[in-house]
Amino acid sequence: MWNIPENLTIEKNLKKLLKLSELAKEAGYNVNIASPNTDVEMNEWEKRNDVKIPEQYRDFLLFTSHYNLHFEMIHMYFPLEVSKRPSYISEEMVLIGSTMGGEETICFSKSTGNIVTIRDGRNQEHGDFNSYLKKACKVVGRCTELTMKEIKEFIESD
Repeated sequence: MWNIPENLTIEKNLKKLLKLSELAKEAGYNVNIASPNTDVEMNEWEKRNDVKIPEQYRDFLLFTSHYNLHFEMIHMYFPLEVSKRPSYISEEMVLIGSTMGGEETICFSKSTGNIVTIRDGRNQEHGDFNSYLKKACKVVGRCTELTMKEIKEFIESD
């Protein structure tokens, strides 16, 4: 259904996300995956914003510019212009998505590239994008017919 470019740093977890997304669709959830961004688009954004997109997130954008699971249960997209950052997000962060219908914001840190979520004014660090993608798989897995044990085993498998 969806094609993953070769040699992405996040390929293993991206394949898991896609498999779980297919199962979520079969269970009646909406899953929208847009066409990818190009290197040119990302390079232009980096120049305009004087920010480097982290490599693993860049790889995600080479797969899709926009991933949305059922009314923003998970919503990840091309980074917003730094100048359009909402006031509750520090200047250190770049907005790249939301979860829980917009209650939680997904960002990356300009200095470390790590993923940070913000909810109720509190930041939670998630490590690199691949680590966050693994957590996103758990959320998508809950939208399937799989049990929590099956979801965990699937995500932990090679």
